Amino acid sequence: MTNEQNKINARRIVEEGWNKHNPKVLDELFSNDAILHNPQDPTVAKGPQGAKTSLDTYLTALSSPGVKAVSSCSLTVRRPSVPATRAV
Repeated sequence: MTNEQNKINARRIVEEGWNKHNPKVLDELFSNDAILHNPQDPTVAKGPQGAKTSLDTYLTALSSPGVKAVSSCSLTVRRPSVPATRAV
């Protein structure tokens, strides 16, 4: 997958999953062995179902009337043949 495709997929997670509240897109964009680390939750979620559970938790918490939030997200994609890097 190219860097451009990775950017498109990351945008889809935010735009379609978070902003449009569409968890079905996560089935397409997360592999079954994807690991999601959440500093607010000590458990480790895995795969599309873990991504959906995390999304549901946040959307439920932020659904109260008058609640507004700003979020920052860091996404690292690792493939076995490519060493991990971190942008700061």
